[in-house]
Amino acid sequence: MARITRNKAAEILGVSRQTISNYIKEGILGSYVGEHGILYVNSEDIEKYAQKYKMIAANEKMIDEKLKEVEYRKRAINVELTELRDRATANGKLAANAVGMLFGVINTMSHLGVLPNLTYRESNLLKDIINGMTYDELSIKYGVSATRIRQIIDKTCNKLTYNENIVIAELSTNRTLQYEVERLKKVIKSLQVSFDEYRRAKGDKPVSSAVLPPLILSRDIKECGFSVRILNALKGFDVYTVGDLVRNLRGRSELMKLRTLGRKSVWAILDFVEENNLDFKENGESEEDFYIRLNNKLSNQKD
Repeated sequence: MARITRNKAAEILGVSRQTISNYIKEGILGSYVGEHGILYVNSEDIEKYAQKYKMIAANEKMIDEKLKEVEYRKRAINVELTELRDRATANGKLAANAVGMLFGVINTMSHLGVLPNLTYRESNLLKDIINGMTYDELSIKYGVSATRIRQIIDKTCNKLTYNENIVIAELSTNRTLQYEVERLKKVIKSLQVSFDEYRRAKGDKPVSSAVLPPLILSRDIKECGFSVRILNALKGFDVYTVGDLVRNLRGRSELMKLRTLGRKSVWAILDFVEENNLDFKENGESEEDFYIRLNNKLSNQKD
C-alpha cells in the first residue's frame, strides 16, 4: 500500500493534520503504523477523496471567512450601538430631569392642597408613560392587564384635571395669602416702635426708665418721597418704615455695597436721613442708646 504522512495528506486535502487523524479514526482514510511507530495514511484513499475533501475544505475556509466577516460586522454594530446608547442615556437623563421637575411641582401642589394626592403607583405609572412606555410594557412591569393600566392612567389624569375652577380658586386663595403675609410683615415691622408711640399719643407718661423712639421712625417708607426703584430695592432688605431704614442699613459704606442701588439712589437716601436729622444705628448699639442719640439730635434741631 502506497503511503504518505499525515502532514502531506493534510496538505493535499487542504485540511489540518488533526482533521486527517480524525478521518482515520472514523475509517474514512486507511492507515498503518510504520517503523518507529509513525502513523501513515493510504495515499490511494487520499487521491480518491482529494477532490471531494478539497471541496469540503474550501467550504470550511469559506465558512471561516464568513464567520470572520460576521464577527467584524458584529463588532462594528456593537460600536454603533454603544454610541447610540450613550446618546440615548444622555437624552434619558435630560428626560428624567424634566420628569423629576414635573413631579416636584405636582407633589408640591398636592401637598398644598391645590391638587389631590397621587398614590405611589399612580405617580410611577405616570412617570413611565411620560418616559414612553406602552400599556403592554407597563402591564408586564406591574403584573396587571393593559386594560387595568389604562384605567389607572385615566384615573390619574382625571385627578390632575378634575374641576379646573376649584384649582384656579385655590391658587387665587394662595396668592391672596401671600399678599396678606406681606401686609402683616409690614405691620410687624411697624410694631417694633408703635407701642410706646401709642402710649404717648394717648397722653400716657412713660416710666422714667423708658426711652421713646422718635415718631418719624414709624413713618411708612412710601411716604418719604423715594422713587419706585429705591422702594423696590429697600423692600428686598425688609425696609418698610423709616425705622427699618436706619436700623437695617448701616450708613453710606453699606449702602454703596448694595448692587440694586445706584449711586444717585444712595445719595437720595442719605439726603433724606440728613434732612430729617436722623442717623443710622451703629454696630453693637442698643435700641435704647440709639433712641437717646436720635432724640438728642432732634432736640438740638428744634433748639
